[in-house]
Amino acid sequence: MVQRRVLLSFGACTLVSACGFALRQNPRLPFRSIALLGFRAASPLAAELSLQLGRDADLKVRSDRAKAEVVLVALIDTREKNVTVSTAVGQVREYELKTQLVYQIEDANGKILAAESELLLKRDMSYNESQALGKQQEEQFLFQAMQTDAVTQLMQRLAVVTTSKS
Repeated sequence: MVQRRVLLSFGACTLVSACGFALRQNPRLPFRSIALLGFRAASPLAAELSLQLGRDADLKVRSDRAKAEVVLVALIDTREKNVTVSTAVGQVREYELKTQLVYQIEDANGKILAAESELLLKRDMSYNESQALGKQQEEQFLFQAMQTDAVTQLMQRLAVVTTSKS
């Protein structure tokens, strides 16, 4: 029985690898240094983006724009929670969670490499007062998922930026 399981799992791994399956990787960026400017203080989006960029051993995240090939300037970096549905007595039944990043990409001299763009992610969340603690955790999870999605999209957009050196 054990040999059969081993044989089946080995066969499944062989089939998956033979079809070209590979884990998703960060895109290759066409520059060697980047500065992240304009994000709000303690921005979780900026922190996750820095973490993702730091995984590339050849890429340096700089704090000074003069030392960076590319500068990502955050013009708007917000998280919002708005009531979308409430009862006649004012009890909240649904929220809309929103993460917004408006940014542009420049070189060290301020020349715009990618015009102002917006990443806007929204999620709806039902709410019930009797499940307040669980809904608070769900809200944190949804914001984290939107943030990860935004960073993934931003990494893909950074991969197509053309600098004067590339």
